[in-house]
Amino acid sequence: MIKSGEIFASINQKDGMVVFKDDPEKYDSPDMFLKLQDDMARVMELNKQIIKMEEEIMLNLMYVKKSIGNQDEDLITGHSKSFVGDPSE
Repeated sequence: MIKSGEIFASINQKDGMVVFKDDPEKYDSPDMFLKLQDDMARVMELNKQIIKMEEEIMLNLMYVKKSIGNQDEDLITGHSKSFVGDPSE
């Protein structure tokens, strides 16, 4: 991770200690602004895709039937996935 630049640190070979350092990037250059802007656009697009996929799943008849079927089984057996407290009570 140090070599790839994911974290900024050095390892003291003598005693095996790791010294963490501050990120040298100041985040104040036009290039960094464009990178952050691109990253934010990519994240927003991924969020849209996730929302669309969630909607498709929630409207999927097989999913609805399975989820309702599981709830029916929970009601019949008396089990609830949202149980809070000591399960031995």
